[in-house]
Amino acid sequence: MGVLSLPMGPLRLYGKAGVVYWDARATARIQPPFGSGFSVDDDDNGTDLAFGGGLEFRISPALSLRGELEWFDIEDTEEVWFASAGIAYRF
Repeated sequence: MGVLSLPMGPLRLYGKAGVVYWDARATARIQPPFGSGFSVDDDDNGTDLAFGGGLEFRISPALSLRGELEWFDIEDTEEVWFASAGIAYRF
């Protein structure tokens, strides 16, 4: 991913864009009250666009708090969003 940032004192606003590789597998087992039942398997993967942005607050030169929101353009899905909050330590 490429990242572009704008420092504003102890705050840093950033945006990023790139690609995401995903791999999904699912199995469903249908078991009626009588009989042997059956399984359904599905497997798919791909590479799609990803965009995100966030805000970082620097507590010290080595320690920061971060909040981020990302969007993934994965085909055959309605919306894929990911929100995160974390601590970054630089050494």
